[in-house]
Formats: sequence, C-alpha cells, structure tokens
Amino acid sequence: MPNKSTIWSALLLTLLVCFLIAKNFINCIPQDYPYYIVTDYAVRFAIIAPCLALVWLGFCTLSSANIQLPKLTLLLRSIFIYGLASISFTAIDRIIYTSLYPNVVFSKIYAAYPLMRNIDLTFGLLLVSISEELCFRGILLCTLRKVTDKMVTICIISSILFSVWHFSRGPHTMIISLAFGVIYFSSNLQSKSLIPSITLHSLTNLYYWNL
Repeated sequence: MPNKSTIWSALLLTLLVCFLIAKNFINCIPQDYPYYIVTDYAVRFAIIAPCLALVWLGFCTLSSANIQLPKLTLLLRSIFIYGLASISFTAIDRIIYTSLYPNVVFSKIYAAYPLMRNIDLTFGLLLVSISEELCFRGILLCTLRKVTDKMVTICIISSILFSVWHFSRGPHTMIISLAFGVIYFSSNLQSKSLIPSITLHSLTNLYYWNL
C-alpha cells in the first residue's frame, strides 16, 4: 500500500500532466505568434510552480528528482554520449522530416516578429526545457521511484507521457519525442542531474525550431 506522500504526489502529478496535455489544445487553435508566446510561457511557469511545490512540501527531495548539480566528469560524459545519440537520431530524422514537412508554417510567422523570435530562441528555449525536464524527468521520476525501482519501466512511462504531451504537433513529433524522451531520461539517470537533459533538450529544440 503506497504511503500518503506517494499518493499525494501521484495525484498532484496526475493533475499536472492533465494540465500539460490540455494546454496542447491551445496549439490546435489558429493564433498569431505573440498570443502563442504569452499563453505558452504562462503555462510553462504554471508547470514549474507545482513541481517546485512538491519538493518544498516534502513529497520529493532534490536528489530523488535529480534537481542537483552533477560532478563535472559525469556532466561532460553524459552530454557527450547522449549528445552523439541525439545528433545521430536527428540526422536520420532530418531526411524523413524534410520529405514529410517541406514547409514549416511557423517559419513564416517568425519572420514577422523578429524581436519575439529572438526572445523565444533564448529565454523561451530554456523555459521550455526546464519546465518539461522538471516534470517528466524530475518530479515524475521521483514519484514513480516510490512505486517501482525498475528504471526501464519508469523510462517507458516517462517517455510515453512526454510523447503524448506533444500530440498537438502531430504523429511525427510524437514519435521523435518518444525517442528523445528515452535519450533525455538516460542522460538524466547517468548523471543524476537534470542539467544534461535540459542542455540537450534546448539544443534539440533550437535545431527543430530553425528548420
């Protein structure tokens, strides 16, 4: 029987994931770029707040959620190994992506808002990566560890939820999100820190956002 801490953190995390998925319906509605930025950033902060609240309330510790600085050797090794994995997968996907999506709609929208585009490619990239890694590879990891010690199971659950979170972007994005979810989780597990996965996540998004 799970203890009260596990039950509460699981319930709060479930509500958070439902909120994340519901947010994606915003992406399905035609809108201009500034409106999208405002709504997306608001949601990102709304994601980070309850995650940190779970830590503050004691449902998860910083170490169990991998919210800590890794050793320099682990950090560099993790970024190098899983960076190569990300580059390899991205190179293969690039061939598929360009054939399936020759024209990216957002590229035309970005051109009309250069200032917001620059903000989105700096602050926005970091905000997106931190919010998603904190949720899917941080708090979720901490919560599932209270239920099972099988990292493969936790990785599968985390990656599937990460994929579903991107459903509004279409099946292609869901598939690559599943693959990147496994890569990010592995880097997180090896380094015992979210920093490598946040770094790789930001660089991956930077590449795809510039297609």
